[in-house]
Amino acid sequence: MVLRMPSPGCLVAASGWRRLRVSLVVLLCTAAPASAQTLAVLEGRVFDASGAALPNASITIQIESAAFRTTVSTDAEGHYYVPAIPAGSYTVIAAAEGFRSEVIDALTFEVGRTLVRDFRLDIGPRAEAVVVRAELPLLDRATSTVGHVVSPQTIHEIPLNGRHFVDLGPLVPGSVAPSPRRPSSRPSPPARAAA
Repeated sequence: MVLRMPSPGCLVAASGWRRLRVSLVVLLCTAAPASAQTLAVLEGRVFDASGAALPNASITIQIESAAFRTTVSTDAEGHYYVPAIPAGSYTVIAAAEGFRSEVIDALTFEVGRTLVRDFRLDIGPRAEAVVVRAELPLLDRATSTVGHVVSPQTIHEIPLNGRHFVDLGPLVPGSVAPSPRRPSSRPSPPARAAA
């Protein structure tokens, strides 16, 4: 019986393939969270006029200009969840058999936000719809994070020195502009009097 050792070239090739597979797995695992930062989520519940949950109600989100349309159904407790919605302004329709539909003409989804929107449907023919034209700004009930999205229109219209994104920071409520002398979060030392 003769045992043969693999040649050094085979070991290098096998090691190279192993590195390639590991690199591919790492790339795929980090790509999903990066893409999620450009999308929004809509979740909530659907109730009838008395406050009881409506199972099997449908929630449809659509935008005519981009031919985007998705429909989900509520579960037994009236909950719905719509992930991966590209940022933009959409028409949202909540409908259930035996109830009037509720339509929101322009619900705006911002990058990385989770909107919680509950619907209360009244009894009536499904063909009749309650249309909401102006939607009040929604509180972020899904998370306790604080964030702000600067609109493309604001970016285009305000004068930015050098068009640098850091100059947008002071536009966000509650933000503090860094000192031009010391860009640090630590407080500056007190000035000393000249002798």
